Amino acid sequence: MALRTGVGKWISRSVHKWTASGLLNGDTSTMLNAPSLPDKTVSVTGTFGTGGSVSLEGDNVDGTSGVILKDTAGNNLTFTAAGVVAIAPDAAFIRAHVTAGDGSTNLQIDIISTKAK
Repeated sequence: MALRTGVGKWISRSVHKWTASGLLNGDTSTMLNAPSLPDKTVSVTGTFGTGGSVSLEGDNVDGTSGVILKDTAGNNLTFTAAGVVAIAPDAAFIRAHVTAGDGSTNLQIDIISTKAK
C-alpha cells in the first residue's frame, strides 16, 4: 500500500493532464486539486490482474479522504477494465484508489481537465 504521486502538466492553454502511474493493489494516488477546471475525463490503462479494480474518489473538504465519484450516468467510477469516462459531478480533490488485484496489477490513471465552456 503506497501513495503514488500524480504529476500534472498543461497540454494547451486551457487543458491540463494529470497522471498517476505504477498503481499496484492497495495503492492510492496523491490528490488532483483542480476545482477551477471543472470538466474532467478519466482514462484507466494498464494491467488489472486477477480481480483488479480501481476507483476514483473525491472530496470537497481537505483532500484527506474521499467517496467514490460518479460518471455522467450516475454509475460509480470503479474500473475493472481499461476505459475512458467523464467525471460528474466534479470534486475539489480527486484521487485513484486501487481496491483489488494481484501481483501483476499495475495501472495508470490520466485525468484531462478543462475550463468550463
